[in-house]
Amino acid sequence: MLRKRLEREGYRSVPASAEMDYLSTNPPLPAECYRRNAARARQLASEATTAAVKAHLREVALQYERLAERADNGTVPASP
Repeated sequence: MLRKRLEREGYRSVPASAEMDYLSTNPPLPAECYRRNAARARQLASEATTAAVKAHLREVALQYERLAERADNGTVPASP
């Protein structure tokens, strides 16, 4: 509804995918935060009783470690 009104008033329509682009301009979290999340995921994996859950949590921990490395190097994670 707001979009239609803005278009009538002469504002350019923005694709839905572009509306959330501003989120990618936020600075990345510090590497230490990513490492804490990785440690927590590893802890949860060690406590999990299901093999699939353990594997998933280990993968989550690896992803956090990759993010920490990128934060250390000053690179921004690629969007999915």
